[in-house]
Amino acid sequence: MKNRLTKGFVLCTSLLLMACNFAEYDWYKARSANTLAAYQAFVREHPGDKHADDARGRILALQDDADWNTAQNLNTIAAFQDYLQKESGGVHVLEARQKLDDMAYRVQLADTHSKAADEHKRAER
Repeated sequence: MKNRLTKGFVLCTSLLLMACNFAEYDWYKARSANTLAAYQAFVREHPGDKHADDARGRILALQDDADWNTAQNLNTIAAFQDYLQKESGGVHVLEARQKLDDMAYRVQLADTHSKAADEHKRAER
């Protein structure tokens, strides 16, 4: 009986150590890939692992970067507003607000110039 318990304990311990090694290996793979999909897979497979919170943080950072890159590439008021809506706590929020302020100023300036040009044309008639 004692022999069975010892074998069972050894087996359980071995399985636990193997599971830990799999998590470490998967964490290494996720960090090496440094992609949203890799970190999401790690969290899905090891939600309680000691690296799971780090993986969740990387997921948030990568999503923030992707949304910011999209806003910059589109370079429209709607794109920056969309970024602010999706990533209200993102690292680029201040930049997005500055871009929106600058774009709003340019629109207002263009509108002012357009009105002035219209008035000038009317005055010439």
